Amino acid sequence: MNLLRVTTGLVAAALALAGCTGSAAGNSGTSVKETPAGQESVRETPPADSSASQQPNQTPENQAPSDGGTPQNDQPARLSKQEVLTLVKKAYSAQELLRTESPIPVKKVRTTLEPWFSPEWIETFIKTAGQQDGNNWIDHADSLMGHIIDYSAPYVKDVRLSWSKDNKKVWISGVIYWEGQSRVEVTTTVQHTDKGWKISEINYK
Repeated sequence: MNLLRVTTGLVAAALALAGCTGSAAGNSGTSVKETPAGQESVRETPPADSSASQQPNQTPENQAPSDGGTPQNDQPARLSKQEVLTLVKKAYSAQELLRTESPIPVKKVRTTLEPWFSPEWIETFIKTAGQQDGNNWIDHADSLMGHIIDYSAPYVKDVRLSWSKDNKKVWISGVIYWEGQSRVEVTTTVQHTDKGWKISEINYK
């Protein structure tokens, strides 16, 4: 009888121990299932990392260049030396055309020079390179003032070009000997405008 009681007690203890172990294992399994490591890493990704990864797409395409110049989409391509020489030669030919007719209507002077010169310089040319008589204009044939030179001509010496940092201006200089004697350095400014490249100034020294 005593042996039966001991055996029954051992069985009961074993069953109780098995129940506790199963409960502990069940609780542990529930905890892992609710907090998978993978899901936590996705939810807890810092917002700063997300925004940082998007910054390259948010950078404006017309951001100012590092040299402090104009926005890239407003910055013209640099004119080559040959392009400058060609433009200046056409401007020179236009001015020379005005010398073949005198007097000439002021309106014709403006329309002849308009493709190559800025409006401001055209008015300067009218005042300094000739004289106005009513609606007509008479060229000062013996004066260099107001006139451009053909920098590609063989008589022009020491031709030099320089560009502004934003490529919107080009300066071309050359030396001539006016009437074969007086040394004159002529510097022409070619400037980019909303109507294309125009000659905006001519200096003599």
